[in-house]
Amino acid sequence: MISQKQKESNKKYWATHKEILNIKSKINKQSPIFREKQKESNKKYYFKNIDKIKVYNKKNWLKRQYGITLDQYNQMLTVQDNRCAICNNPFTKRPCVDHNHLTGKVRQLLCVKCNSVLGFSEDNILILQNAIRYLEKWRK
Repeated sequence: MISQKQKESNKKYWATHKEILNIKSKINKQSPIFREKQKESNKKYYFKNIDKIKVYNKKNWLKRQYGITLDQYNQMLTVQDNRCAICNNPFTKRPCVDHNHLTGKVRQLLCVKCNSVLGFSEDNILILQNAIRYLEKWRK
């Protein structure tokens, strides 16, 4: 941990050498050697922290995409007993967060197949009813 005295010293140094440090930083970032070292450093960091990064990315994606937290998502999984809300089959892959495309409101979790059915029918109940009648007609 950096002491308060060291922080103040760093601030003073940065304030007096700001232009020089910015120029050096730009030169270093343009250097192919710097970029290669940075790439290697990023790769090492990624593999060392892959589990944390995956959780962080999932949390941010859920919040950005659907406005829900990872806890809410996990609670939905628990309430649905880790099963699709339509076909009731257990999830074998990551569940899809079903939502209304007009309002953005999250409905429930679906398997990829059931989510695709709704997506291809554009959530149109008439199309889905016609599909049911069609299947019933040819089941005999």
